[in-house]
Amino acid sequence: MLGVEPVGTRDNFFDLGGNSLVALQMLALVKKRHGIAVPTVTLFEAPTVQTLAAVLDERRGESATQPVRQPVRAAPVHVTERADEDRRIAIVGMAGRFPGAPDVSAFWRNLRDGVESITFFSEEELIAAGADPAQVRDPAYVPARPVLDDVGGFDATFFGMSPRMAAITDPQQRAFLEVCWEALEQAGYAAPEHRGRVGVFGGANISTYLLRMTDHLLGGGQKGFTDFEVIMGNDKDALPTTVSYLLDLHGPSVAVQTFCSTSLVAAHLAVQSLRNGECELALAGGVSIRVPDRVGHLYGPGGQESPDGHVRTFDARAKGSMFGDGAAAVLLKRLPDALRDGDHIWG
Repeated sequence: MLGVEPVGTRDNFFDLGGNSLVALQMLALVKKRHGIAVPTVTLFEAPTVQTLAAVLDERRGESATQPVRQPVRAAPVHVTERADEDRRIAIVGMAGRFPGAPDVSAFWRNLRDGVESITFFSEEELIAAGADPAQVRDPAYVPARPVLDDVGGFDATFFGMSPRMAAITDPQQRAFLEVCWEALEQAGYAAPEHRGRVGVFGGANISTYLLRMTDHLLGGGQKGFTDFEVIMGNDKDALPTTVSYLLDLHGPSVAVQTFCSTSLVAAHLAVQSLRNGECELALAGGVSIRVPDRVGHLYGPGGQESPDGHVRTFDARAKGSMFGDGAAAVLLKRLPDALRDGDHIWG
């Protein structure tokens, strides 16, 4: 049905190119051959041959008249606001990737010690990254940028993603997934038990990965993936829902886009969601990674970018800023609940 061979018992239906329309066709075929009706949502919860076979075995002995069991969802919490209610929100987990700092602790040390985390590139590095040699040699070209280490590195298997799907997914999506997981893990909520509903609020920059790879990813020919898969791996709208799906989080999943204030607005919406009782935990953050990342910029008088690659904030010598890469997420919880559960409160 998918036209893919071979298929392993643990290969994910959707990673192999399946979508909701093909899912309906496949489940109709399952019902025809086995006489067992399987709800479409079950395929999202059991997307491999192994897990779907277990579902079929479980249902095979059930009576045909027995109603199909629906997945159990947490009952919504109805919050009644009181005048004396503590509406404060606690940060119980946080994670990030920053230029010159692989985590939040290193980032804080760099801030404390006044470390400049802007990387300057050689002509060879710039040309190897795809920069125009003539532009690189222009006197107005600034060979510097704040970059992350190893934006291509990603443990696809850990997150249940096939290497094929990981390869067509924007590094922004992969980095945001990593920091969300790390924030949950730091807070002690990596496992689904006792964490309740977890909302995800976040945004990303435009996918320069897709723009650079358009001919390869969306062009015709002998590509091994569909346009739908490419869109899901690169569209900004898919950022939070991908995290919710891969980390099995049940709660609001909202893409936020307000340019430079995106992460702040995401945190604001997460706080509102917690106060409204829509979730028990909320991840909020953002990501921006340019591809290729190790390139400079052409300085223009009156522009926003620095003429020499340095940023001198609150200094009379300040002449411009630098646009770099990064990813971060905080895990938020209502303060009374965090105190009750003994969570470590960062702020």
